[in-house]
Amino acid sequence: MTTSVVIWTGLAFAFVAAFLLSLFHIVLGSYSKISLSHFLENRDKADRAGILGSFEETRLAVEFLRIIIILALAVYGFVVFEGAGARPIWLFLAALAVYGVLLDLVPRLLVLFGKPAILRAFLPAFPL
Repeated sequence: MTTSVVIWTGLAFAFVAAFLLSLFHIVLGSYSKISLSHFLENRDKADRAGILGSFEETRLAVEFLRIIIILALAVYGFVVFEGAGARPIWLFLAALAVYGVLLDLVPRLLVLFGKPAILRAFLPAFPL
């Protein structure tokens, strides 16, 4: 009982983290240094310079963490649904559908409609 609760909780946390990192990854990919500088022109010069200086490193770090969390999500998914007796090909296709729709398409649509608001929400995470 406790093991299944831990596994389901891990699956939920891994999915939320993968979704947020996918959203952050896509919004960072939609900005260049010039467009980010234009977006940050109302901030202090020191803050803007710090964010722009670490932009590439932040983009790479988010991409790396996103890949790690998506792998953890896949492992949790295979552990959870392997006990259900599903065949590996169906597990793979389900994982591909979850990635394609929930971790790629939905974040892209959100960035399409609210790019500045999403970037403002993630700006405090830049120093990390």
